[in-house]
Amino acid sequence: MVTNAVPVPCPLATRMSDTSLRLDLSRDAQDAQRLRARLRVSRPDWIGRAASVDFVLRVVVSRGGGIDRESNLGRVDLRLHAAEVEFMPPAAVATAYSHRGRDIDCRIEARVRIDDAVVFDSRRSLVCDLPLARTAVEADAPRQVDPPDQFRLRDNLRAIAPWRRAVVYLLLALGALMAGANALIGMHDQFVPDGAVLLYDHVGSKGKSESPLLKALLGSGGVGLGAWLAIRAQLRRYMRLSLRPGTRLPRRGERLHLQDILRGSARVPLDDFRVRVVAWNEECGQYRERDSKNRQTTRSFRTPCRAVVLYDRRIDFLPAGAPVERYVAGELDLERLYSALLPPLLAGPSHGINLRWEVQLLHPTLIDQELEGPGEGLVAADFRR
Repeated sequence: MVTNAVPVPCPLATRMSDTSLRLDLSRDAQDAQRLRARLRVSRPDWIGRAASVDFVLRVVVSRGGGIDRESNLGRVDLRLHAAEVEFMPPAAVATAYSHRGRDIDCRIEARVRIDDAVVFDSRRSLVCDLPLARTAVEADAPRQVDPPDQFRLRDNLRAIAPWRRAVVYLLLALGALMAGANALIGMHDQFVPDGAVLLYDHVGSKGKSESPLLKALLGSGGVGLGAWLAIRAQLRRYMRLSLRPGTRLPRRGERLHLQDILRGSARVPLDDFRVRVVAWNEECGQYRERDSKNRQTTRSFRTPCRAVVLYDRRIDFLPAGAPVERYVAGELDLERLYSALLPPLLAGPSHGINLRWEVQLLHPTLIDQELEGPGEGLVAADFRR
């Protein structure tokens, strides 16, 4: 369930972990995209000392076995010439924000170090609350991004070339053979002593008893999923679809027509289908998982958390070989993107908030087409009101 973010106060609120320090952030009166900071100290012995403030983006993964990650947004070195010192934080701090989601929390921490002229300097960590104002968006983001796909296998096979049809039949046969053989091995190992098992033992990662048959069925499911993904890739070849080279999302206030960026045609006539453009934020992170051999595996996840539809048009009929761009008149609603979604905020390639968008062709009986667009060129300032 997506909840609305709290509007940005001015000055920005800062939560403190220590009463000896206070850090206040506010927007610059002349430039709302810049921040000003005011550091206050309550200990007289700190006045006159050198200090540094490191601003850190910390991504905390809340799911079990979560792997946290952080990224340094910049450092400011200063001298505490008085009990209250003003300075300007690094530019990267002004484009960052706080996020509390289902799988991850994004926090901006200000880590203050004060030179005490002793062996160990004084260190304090303050959590800066930097929310972004947002309007309500669709609560069911995963369903918005990936709507249910109901299709008929017979129609899909007729829509692709004969040699691709043969590849699909081969993948079906191989997948069924491998999944069946794996299940038979699991059934054999279920009813023999540990010394006679072929592949699956009776003991789990924590020394507890486990079912070899259940392990085999899970493995067969994985084989089936791999075969289905390969088959799905072949069934999508009833159509060629691409974006024009150099396509990017325009800045806020600019306009974009779908017919100017979309290219493609279908091998067979298509009727009664929809063309959509959807954009979404996703929570990214990693977690550790142990297998039956007590081995750790690092897995990544990407969970859609906010989604908006930028374009939605129903097309009654598309002749075979006809350019699809002739049938997709209309503009993308870019204002929804910049007013409802969050700009990318990443601590490395695997952690944080990402923004993605794609063109979708949704057909009632054929495999849906998804064409992801490039995310480069987004400007964080466009997402602020």
